[in-house]
Amino acid sequence: MTVNGTSAHHCGVIGSLKNFWLYSSKNGFDLTHPPKPNSPTAKPNATIKTTTTPITIDPAVSALVVIDMQNFFLSPAFGRTQGAGHAALDQLVQHAIPAARKAGIRIIWPNWGLTDKDIENMPPAVMRAFGFEVLEGEEGVLNGHTFEAKGKGIPVDKHGKPRPRGGHTVLKGGKSRDFYGLGAECGLVESDGVEIDAGRMLTRGAWNSACIRP
Repeated sequence: MTVNGTSAHHCGVIGSLKNFWLYSSKNGFDLTHPPKPNSPTAKPNATIKTTTTPITIDPAVSALVVIDMQNFFLSPAFGRTQGAGHAALDQLVQHAIPAARKAGIRIIWPNWGLTDKDIENMPPAVMRAFGFEVLEGEEGVLNGHTFEAKGKGIPVDKHGKPRPRGGHTVLKGGKSRDFYGLGAECGLVESDGVEIDAGRMLTRGAWNSACIRP
């Protein structure tokens, strides 16, 4: 917005009276939720610089949410090479987590840790993302809610394509092991020169579900 060829300060309210953000072209977005749009910004607060527009938050009611920083998704034992997840982990450990703790912001780690009941009730759309199994011919006849030959089929990826060399898990000596999706045994893996039982895929208490060490 310009007036007489120069930038003019402008403000706005986003949302409703019950739940709103404030915007200022000088200060960015205010997410502190004051009682009214014209109330003073909550104190203490913290302003975070982003790649676009700064945001101001109330540390007492904010949280840093860290998702899926687990061995299954990041460990070389599962053939994970350096990528966006590893870059995010480095930034979290070096900058985001120390800054959040200093500001009094809670840190929440929502990780996979499934029970048998969770797996039993898991929607097909989620199960598919981690691979499943197929059977040749008509042998996969349903018997109630389970397959007659569950665990004896061919593992495929989420697109139904056979997994390269059988699966994701990289065993000692560079070999891989077949597995059949959430809850399946991942077998033995090698991490930092030590052979470890990786446990059942993304289940509670399994090594593959544990947070990776930076």
